[in-house]
Amino acid sequence: IADLLGIALRGWFFLVAGTAAGIIGALMLLSTIPPTYKASSRIVFERTLPRYMQSNKVTNEPIIEDYDTLGQTYVISSEGILMEVVKSLSLATDPDFVAEKDSQTLRSRVRGLFRDTAQALGLSKEPAENQSMEDRKDPEKIAFEGIIRDLTVSREDVPSVITIAFSSKDPVKAATIVNAIVDSYMEANIAGKVTSTKLAG
Repeated sequence: IADLLGIALRGWFFLVAGTAAGIIGALMLLSTIPPTYKASSRIVFERTLPRYMQSNKVTNEPIIEDYDTLGQTYVISSEGILMEVVKSLSLATDPDFVAEKDSQTLRSRVRGLFRDTAQALGLSKEPAENQSMEDRKDPEKIAFEGIIRDLTVSREDVPSVITIAFSSKDPVKAATIVNAIVDSYMEANIAGKVTSTKLAG
């Protein structure tokens, strides 16, 4: 312990300078990173009709099951619902979701560097042209993947409540996308019920 204290006393300048440099670097990094805003909305499943049918002995099924709401979390984040949001908000032309070819992310550049290195060493037999063709995806698919990346759909402690949250650097855009997802889900749900009613009729 005495030796460690002696080393610390002799090198106090480096310890203080390193700590100060780390704090300054962290503050500079935090000042350059834009804040992320999170908008959320909750969907509550109506239980009046099932309760009425159960109380009048029309059906003996439970009012609502846990697997019903758990299944709806997957429906909300499905491609059928989110693609309607992409089309209605024109997210396929939004630069926040569809990055241009010149403005590639650091992750894609590092991935491309490793891919090129593997091809140069002969570890990857797939030609670069085929991989570049695969990387050219539909803008709507790219926007869909962007929504999935920042979307969170979870069930609350109450079985009949689902929370939909979306994170974005723009608070208005986050709220708009969440509201569009809820609207798209509600429209699809109503359309399904109307179709079922027509078939039953």
